[in-house]
Amino acid sequence: MLPDCELTFSEDLGLERVKRVGVAEDCASLSRGTQEQLAVLTRIAFADMLLEQGKPVSLIFDDPLVYSDDGRLDTMIEILSEVATRMQVILITSRDRAFRQVPVNRLLMKIS
Repeated sequence: MLPDCELTFSEDLGLERVKRVGVAEDCASLSRGTQEQLAVLTRIAFADMLLEQGKPVSLIFDDPLVYSDDGRLDTMIEILSEVATRMQVILITSRDRAFRQVPVNRLLMKIS
């Protein structure tokens, strides 16, 4: 997603800084799309750590990629699809078109 980058986390495990190509950026100055992608990737990393400890893991996302451009959205869908092979992933979204090619079990809710 972000090749050759380093992430810096605070003591409470919040993302503070991203260093790309030798330039450090505070998380707040990153685009909304990059922030949400990093949030998804961070949650996946923590879930993987729990899985490695033998703990059952499910990830639940509520419209996690609203600000992602098409290219990064495709990459993130590939990542989430791969993650779903090792743990349960529940994605709640109103963006049916963005996820229609993903081979998943779908539950549709009609809101009147």
